[in-house]
Amino acid sequence: MTHNTTRHDTTHATGPFPLTVSLRYEDEESLVFDDLLALSPCHLNSVPTTAYIPDWRYLLKDPAQGLALIDRLFGRCWQAVEEQFYADEAWRAKILKSGVTLAQLKDHVVAGFNYPPSQYHLHIQFIVPPFLPFQWALYLQGTLSFFNLLIVDIVFFFVFNLY
Repeated sequence: MTHNTTRHDTTHATGPFPLTVSLRYEDEESLVFDDLLALSPCHLNSVPTTAYIPDWRYLLKDPAQGLALIDRLFGRCWQAVEEQFYADEAWRAKILKSGVTLAQLKDHVVAGFNYPPSQYHLHIQFIVPPFLPFQWALYLQGTLSFFNLLIVDIVFFFVFNLY
């Protein structure tokens, strides 16, 4: 297994804003990178590299395998948070309140899939607090979602807990 736990910036094109992708983690099964339209100081995306999956609905064909994929993508994102964000004392001092533990931070991560898809390749959105003010208000109301993400979470809860 090869993996990369240091940030590497790659610029391939230009547009209305810099199109730079910061790769945070890579192995044979997944990539983790910074979201170009970040909603927090630590907003990551992770994609599987072993299969093309247009959106989350395809995970329902084999729920056990789908859940394993979700767990793997979530785990790789969390590993990047631990090693590249939380481990950085300067980042913690600037972004987090003093004394925030990894467990406390993990309890408030918002993760899920866009539906309808924002792009037709499955990618987990992984947002670590603090959130922007609008997203914070939604989080407090219990309605933070990515285009109906709440519905997707409910479907996953019922489908995957049946097996």
